[in-house]
Amino acid sequence: LVAAIFLIRVSQNLYIGALILLSLGVANLIAGYLIAPRIPKWNWDPVLVKKLFRFGIPLLLDAFIFSALRWGEIAIISMMVGLESVGFWGAVLMLTRNPFLVLGRACNSMFLPRLSDAVDPERRAWLFSNLLYLATAVHAAAFVAVVFFATLLLVPLYKSEYEPAKILVIPGVAIAAMYANRVVVSLRVL
Repeated sequence: LVAAIFLIRVSQNLYIGALILLSLGVANLIAGYLIAPRIPKWNWDPVLVKKLFRFGIPLLLDAFIFSALRWGEIAIISMMVGLESVGFWGAVLMLTRNPFLVLGRACNSMFLPRLSDAVDPERRAWLFSNLLYLATAVHAAAFVAVVFFATLLLVPLYKSEYEPAKILVIPGVAIAAMYANRVVVSLRVL
């Protein structure tokens, strides 16, 4: 990765960097097969595949909708107010979305195993409501902290030209928090 970044900077050619990143991915795949304690074998179990699709389709649809919203908001902003505003919006989203994406992944890692262990429907419903309250409280606290720190760090990180972007911090945090609350969709599938 460091070599790819270095070669992109030196050669000013993104093609070389893309080739290096692709070769790193292939090398990682080959190394994984070489050092694996046992080689994975192709096995087709129709019952398992049906179960995986039944579980995974709502999550896949959620991911497609999430991606469409991400790219759609950038397209709408660029058409309505211009490319300079897209730069402002991109800077704000970089500061606001990443903490919530990390928080969402952390919630998934903590909550999904607990819910999958609950076999009894009543226990699962009780656990789901408690985890939902906990996730909401954590996201509310994160909302306040991210608004504060994103407003504080926007100009030092991105230069004084980005001062007008401070007005976009609260909407950016609201959208980022909405995306992070997708964990509820993942939890509800269970």
